[in-house]
Amino acid sequence: MSRKEETNSRKETGINRKAARCFAVFMVVMLAFTVISRAADSLLVPQVATEAPSAKVIEHTVKMEAVVEASAETPVFAEEGILVERVFVKEGSQVEAGDVLAEVLPESLAEKIDVLSDEIAALKLTNEALAANEAAQEAAREKNAARASEDYDRTVQQQMNDVALAKSGMDAAENAIHEMEAQDMAGAFAGMDEQEKKQKSDALWTDFFAKKAAYEAAVQNAQAAADIAERAVEDAREQTTVDNTQEINALSIARKETELKALVALQENGGKITVPVGGTVTGVFAATGQRTPDTASFLVAQAGENIRLTAQISKDEVKYVSVGDEAAVQKGTEMQDGYRVSAVQQKQDGSYEVSIVCEENAKDTGEKAENWNLGGTVEVTVTKQSRRYSVAVPTAALHVEQNGTYVYVVDERDSVLGAELFARKVQVSVLEKNSQYAAVAEGLLGGEDQVIVDSDRYVEEGGRVRLAEQ
Repeated sequence: MSRKEETNSRKETGINRKAARCFAVFMVVMLAFTVISRAADSLLVPQVATEAPSAKVIEHTVKMEAVVEASAETPVFAEEGILVERVFVKEGSQVEAGDVLAEVLPESLAEKIDVLSDEIAALKLTNEALAANEAAQEAAREKNAARASEDYDRTVQQQMNDVALAKSGMDAAENAIHEMEAQDMAGAFAGMDEQEKKQKSDALWTDFFAKKAAYEAAVQNAQAAADIAERAVEDAREQTTVDNTQEINALSIARKETELKALVALQENGGKITVPVGGTVTGVFAATGQRTPDTASFLVAQAGENIRLTAQISKDEVKYVSVGDEAAVQKGTEMQDGYRVSAVQQKQDGSYEVSIVCEENAKDTGEKAENWNLGGTVEVTVTKQSRRYSVAVPTAALHVEQNGTYVYVVDERDSVLGAELFARKVQVSVLEKNSQYAAVAEGLLGGEDQVIVDSDRYVEEGGRVRLAEQ
């Protein structure tokens, strides 16, 4: 090899080595950029979990804490206002018919009997006085009515006499006119001056009209006097006031006598308040040292009665609980079926009261009152399922803004660094949802869409994302 060729070979070898070193540096830089890019992605690009839309049935579960009550309770009454000396039972106590629930203070009972007896006696004396006064008033009314009737008869007779007298005068004046006319026709006045004859005729007619006017006035006066006298009779017989005091007192006497009878019976029983039926005491409203209330002193759920469960739910929950819905009851460690919602009623505070009873065809579920802790609580679950929706997504995927609700789906796009993933906002219309899934209107999401359901940092429209490692 010539020197020139050797020199060229050395140059060529140097160039190759230099190129190799540059390539190596380039690869190191690219590796560094890749590491940096991946580190930046891990720090800046959100890592997301996705789930594809699917068909779902939206299930709503309402859990309630219900109080166990007897569906029918027997009240035990004691007369109101007697001091209680001792109470022998509490809520939940089991009693047999005839058991003593409480005793009242004998002195308080005797005082109540004396007061009530005096009140009855006073009312009876009042009624006796009222009856005597009423009889006297009735006698006075009858006497006044009799006198008014006599006055009426006397007035009518007098007026009839006055009318008859006036009519007699009118008839006489009329007869005088007729007699003059008859004499004139017979020629009795043939020699009488015409002027004189006219004067006599006018005098007779004037007298007739005067007598006629007197008769008519007598008739009117008679009618007016008779009306006045008749009204006087009616006024005398009329009872001006209506007084029902005696009837009201009689009702009070009857009520107080019934109360007195019960008090005497209680006294004869030694002041002991007993229960008429066996069962479980569900309410105690009498307390030692306090007076018996005007309502029931005790409530007893009779043995054999069914139970009722009563729970409170909110306005948001009531739309998922309806009359007739099936319910499951957690009794101890056992979940029992065979119950249904029997009533849903709104209360004054805006909440709702739900009543749950055992179905008639489930008599083997131990629903009898003696098998339960009356007054205790149990958990009741009511589950309601929607229709099957074609498109549903996890509730966690939903985002709410002023203009509506949306989700993010993952789109793949090509870039200079290869295929990359981006978030795209999709507006959706929620039809129904629970705590896990939400049904959305069809046509907005497809089964192939990957909906973002979780992210380790904030996701925005058009922003890069990366899938969480499985």
